[in-house]
Amino acid sequence: MTPPNDHTRPTILIVDDEYGLGEMLRELLVDVGYEVSLAINGYRALVQLQNRTFDVLLTDVMMPVMGGPELARALRADPRHQHLRILFMTALLSAGPSDERLYDAILEKPFTPEHLLATLEAVRGLNPRHDSSEPSHR
Repeated sequence: MTPPNDHTRPTILIVDDEYGLGEMLRELLVDVGYEVSLAINGYRALVQLQNRTFDVLLTDVMMPVMGGPELARALRADPRHQHLRILFMTALLSAGPSDERLYDAILEKPFTPEHLLATLEAVRGLNPRHDSSEPSHR
């Protein structure tokens, strides 16, 4: 496994089965200084995380093969990934995961680029358990 990021550029792994959304998010985040990798489901994300560390995981909740909650459970159980900040994206906030220990924030789709960036900054600064549906912190 590679050593933790030296934080010259924050790293983010985007996990979404909608290729177009992943590419759009990658372009936005690269433009503002993130180093971005993509995975199409939770299983593929776990494979990437075996060889590399990231600062933030931005993952869809509902995906084939392995969804966001299953991925988050696996990562929270692994001491190597305790530093990882996890943001869920979902179009159905009511269907989002109920276990708040799995994530640091939830973004309700659709969201604006400004909302995404503000949520990422809050989570990276770790105001513990930021709820992105409200401007205040939990």
